[in-house]
Amino acid sequence: MSWNWFLILSLLFWNCSEPEPSYHSALLSGYHYLEIPHSEDIAYLENGNHTIQFWFRADTALQNYSPALFMLTNSTGGNEYGLYLSRNFGGTWMLYAQDKLQSLIRFDADARDGRFHYLALTINYQRREAMLRLDTLQETFSWPDSVIFSGSNLLIGADYDDFNDDVGNFWLGEIDELRIWREILDNSTLDFHYKNPAKVTRHYNSSWENRLIGLWRMNSLSNGYINDDSGNGNNARFISVNGDIKLSDKGYEHP
Repeated sequence: MSWNWFLILSLLFWNCSEPEPSYHSALLSGYHYLEIPHSEDIAYLENGNHTIQFWFRADTALQNYSPALFMLTNSTGGNEYGLYLSRNFGGTWMLYAQDKLQSLIRFDADARDGRFHYLALTINYQRREAMLRLDTLQETFSWPDSVIFSGSNLLIGADYDDFNDDVGNFWLGEIDELRIWREILDNSTLDFHYKNPAKVTRHYNSSWENRLIGLWRMNSLSNGYINDDSGNGNNARFISVNGDIKLSDKGYEHP
């Protein structure tokens, strides 16, 4: 076979091969969750001002429990810090602190409408104030001066009923992206991220990496882990209680 024919056949074979799938989110189908091991970065959330951002979708089906978007436990397995979507109302969120319901936040928007949404939570310990934002809606409420995790891992899409054990309240849907900042992002920045979800900053500045605790884009798996793209090494273990772990081609910008 001549070299020219070899090139032609190679190109034909390459053009007929299946394209590589493009993933945009972690698929949480009721028995899956992400676990980020405890670290100094996670411990910072106990008393350091911060912002947590999610791009997510909640399944339209109602569950017989309130699904957890994230949670950290205390030494007895209580809800030291966590955010849950009401099992009955898609516009109602429950924020826990110090093992008690800190705030019941109601939005005039249904997070179970089958669409992807943007959520941001800011915690200001000095002012003892918190703010929860869903897309363009936001509510401000009181917050304690500290919480104590006692070495808890950070769970995404589930909660613990014992210290770092006995997982339940599984999220049903997708998590497109998660960012945790060691600062309070102002409304202008939150607006920018809502309108430009693929961008971390308006203009490139290497300092943004130092301001992030973690950045999980949910678009690739490495040996069962979703890597922390902030460079801090807080890689998230993707765990399944029942069935295989999967990424989804659906996302905030790819509905």
